[in-house]
Amino acid sequence: MKKTVAFLMSSLLCLLSFNLHAAEKDSPDCKDHPLLPRMPGYYILGCAVSDANFDMEAAPGKPAETTHVEGKSTAILYRPQPELKTKPNRQQMLGNFENGIKQYGGTLAGLANTAPVYKLADGGREVWVIVMANDISGGLAYRIIEKEDLVQTKEDESQRDDLNCKRFASPLFALIPGYLICGCGEGESRTRDVKIAKGKALETIQIRGAMTQVSYCPQEESAAKNNPKVRRSFENDIKKQGGTFIGKTVKAPGIDVYKLTQDGKETWIEVWTEESGNYNYVVSR
Repeated sequence: MKKTVAFLMSSLLCLLSFNLHAAEKDSPDCKDHPLLPRMPGYYILGCAVSDANFDMEAAPGKPAETTHVEGKSTAILYRPQPELKTKPNRQQMLGNFENGIKQYGGTLAGLANTAPVYKLADGGREVWVIVMANDISGGLAYRIIEKEDLVQTKEDESQRDDLNCKRFASPLFALIPGYLICGCGEGESRTRDVKIAKGKALETIQIRGAMTQVSYCPQEESAAKNNPKVRRSFENDIKKQGGTFIGKTVKAPGIDVYKLTQDGKETWIEVWTEESGNYNYVVSR
């Protein structure tokens, strides 16, 4: 069994280091896994779905033991775009992955032929993720094994974040207790004319950049009464980052517009709440 795993891992690593000069677009029929957002400047070289069935050794520093892992396996292989001038090294790629997986409660569980394996619970699934990175090519590969062995009810489903959207949540804002991520969207970079009221004066501003919208829904209907509190929470988070209030849109629903600088780049933030208790923000940069 270990020989089979070793063969698969070797095959993935060979693909990571293979020198291709074409195919800058994602491979057909391949897409990102909702738990694992891709690194900027990368495209999907290939993917494969199969059954996983292997033994994993314990992580360094943990009691020696072997854990059996099985389930549906999805492998996704990424390569940096040719125009990416600076490729991250293996340590940077693994560190970036670990920081992301920890947001979902993932922890290092063991090793599969020296490749780190992380474990987390996603609703009704037990999920294992093997991550492999290549120093020379900058290639990166994930193998996600999902085991359908946890009981999930409709109530459970409604009480957790939409994982397809969680990766879009901005680190600028702390999640307000009692709310879950329930929607998201993104748009290409463009310039928008937005009419705002600043005091008694009206003016038109230009908001530039690619847009990302995230929506949050209350877990209890009573949260609809918290709209003023939600807006204050957003304003406090933005001010902590050096942001300033620009004005409120003239057009309903009366969106609060803020501006700040992140990593030397102009960032616009639009925040609004709804009578239902939902709150939303759009980040353009």
